[in-house]
Amino acid sequence: MKPSIQRRVHKVPRIAAAIAGARPGAPSVEVLESVMRFTTERKREALVRALVRTMREVLPATRIEFHPCDPTGDDASPPSPDARGGQRARDLALCLQRLRMDNAPASLQPSILTSEYSLHPLCDTFGVSGVVAIDHLPGKAVDPGIVHALLRIYGNFVAIIDDSHRDTLTGLLNR
Repeated sequence: MKPSIQRRVHKVPRIAAAIAGARPGAPSVEVLESVMRFTTERKREALVRALVRTMREVLPATRIEFHPCDPTGDDASPPSPDARGGQRARDLALCLQRLRMDNAPASLQPSILTSEYSLHPLCDTFGVSGVVAIDHLPGKAVDPGIVHALLRIYGNFVAIIDDSHRDTLTGLLNR
């Protein structure tokens, strides 16, 4: 690698560190780098996996899972009972059922927040594609603002990918 290019590559973390140190509450370098990694994906399924991996890196959680929402009711990954007597599994099943039946816009779907876990609808250009289930670390709640910001980044990025597949003049899918 040329020295000039190498110096530029090493400036990116310093720029991110400067941004992070610029004001209280700014995102850390790790968060920015993690988001940068997940937005390199171009396929929807890979993007969801990368989003979950990013959330695992930046959120204080013991478990983070994605549960797809099939509009027909045949969900690919039905919730399994867990150590909490199945309350999380019941809430997840109820959330998936509500998302299938509800006609409200995808952006208006509420999250379910408890002290032990949270369930967040994952929206894309076709509506709600599933639910992200997050089990919190004991005594450490996950900041819903960070979760919603990551979910919005995902939704915006999916919209960009979907737009890139359409011809700008006709609106038809490209080959």
